[in-house]
Amino acid sequence: MKDRYVYDENLYKELLDEKIVEISRTFFGEEYWGNTNNHGVIIAYDFIPSNKELKLLEMNTNVGIFKEYIPYFDFLALSKFCRKNGFKKVIGVVSKHWYNRGWGAGRSSTPSKDFMSLLENMLYSSGIKFELFPAPKYPAPIPEIDTDDNTFVLRFSFDPESKIDEMASDKSLLIDHIKKVGLSSLLPLNGDSLLDEKYEDSSFPDIVLKNPQLDNRRGVEFWKISGDKTKEFFKKRGIVSRLPQ
Repeated sequence: MKDRYVYDENLYKELLDEKIVEISRTFFGEEYWGNTNNHGVIIAYDFIPSNKELKLLEMNTNVGIFKEYIPYFDFLALSKFCRKNGFKKVIGVVSKHWYNRGWGAGRSSTPSKDFMSLLENMLYSSGIKFELFPAPKYPAPIPEIDTDDNTFVLRFSFDPESKIDEMASDKSLLIDHIKKVGLSSLLPLNGDSLLDEKYEDSSFPDIVLKNPQLDNRRGVEFWKISGDKTKEFFKKRGIVSRLPQ
């Protein structure tokens, strides 16, 4: 136990800020945005801490932004971004299917009305107007939005015609992209080398897995390596991180 790493919140917060920017920068340019200007999309990245590093699990563009997630959003950063780039108006693209409706016990719309009110008030205090644009129900594409140089379009909904959203919905495409842009160190171990590792005989789990078929806080598994667990067994679950012994 004395050799185990202690979770360092400051370290992982710093890494998180760094890696989010590093990944997001790879989505700049015409390949992902075509001829559209002044557009952006809300992306949620899922990481797991691993031995003083971060491993990327997945990313999502169909993000559920409920009231309890408000503390994790930097409203001031968006206002500063708009002022710096001379934007006088922000258009928030929301899903007509999910906005202003319930979703599960105790759930409200996504983005929540509380979130959108805070966002609108923060922008208004900086002299920036805010309006909503309802996106059609999936799988219909989002229609073109008329804008000018003083308007920024911020998408909260899934766009079936976006290459970014395509990677968010297909983890294999995201993995290929991360490898292509030289960020392979962010990817977790795979099943090929799993059983080649030696693990101590202890009650502490040997590995953490992420089942790629499950989302929404589900699918994280803790396992001990044993003789009846083959490589094929673990490869189907997708390795996330090996815990230190």
